[in-house]
Amino acid sequence: MCVLVTRHYGGIQLGTGGLIRAYGGAAQAVLDLATQTAVEVRAKCDAFVNCTPGDLGQIFRALDEFGAEKVDEEYSDDGSAHIHVIVEEEIAENLRERILNSTSGRAEFKWWPVSSSS
Repeated sequence: MCVLVTRHYGGIQLGTGGLIRAYGGAAQAVLDLATQTAVEVRAKCDAFVNCTPGDLGQIFRALDEFGAEKVDEEYSDDGSAHIHVIVEEEIAENLRERILNSTSGRAEFKWWPVSSSS
């Protein structure tokens, strides 16, 4: 974590000790606030589910169970459904297994992990 304190006035009325106390106090206030509002960020990936309409109930239950965020949903002329979701990368494989098991292998689940070299 890094804190940057900027002065908007160039005077020296506070003196060296006063400036150190003022900067230190401002930095401490920011750090106290940051620890109260910290948010954990997890890597996510795009995933796609292809299935028949008869499996949609099982698919949507699994997506809800794993906290997947639906981005798009399309239906083809042949009746198949195509669902684009965003899911946490660390649980994508478990979600794939859940979907395959709950649909007896009828559904297809593809996902791409976030690449560390872009």
